Amino acid sequence: MRIVIGAAFLLVLTITGCGSDGVSAAPAATTTVTATVTVTPPVPDFTACRTAIGENYSTGWEKVGNDPWPPAAREPICSGIDRPTLQRLMQEAIDDTMNGTAGPG
Repeated sequence: MRIVIGAAFLLVLTITGCGSDGVSAAPAATTTVTATVTVTPPVPDFTACRTAIGENYSTGWEKVGNDPWPPAAREPICSGIDRPTLQRLMQEAIDDTMNGTAGPG
């Protein structure tokens, strides 16, 4: 009886493929993790830009051709600021330099 049970067990193992050296298990599934990164653009520093423009006016920068913009307006400290705001900051810097007076002419 033990021989019959043992033979039946071996037959079941052979039919199902269990215990065979040629059969390998399926590879494990891979998992990909993705992270969402949100980049916030830097906020322009209006005070620092105005101070830099004021320094240009107080040290006396020279215009090149018909260019009305002080050098600080093209530096990274004033990057990201639109033209109307730059013009306002230039006027404020002039007012600061002139102590609030309109100045000559």
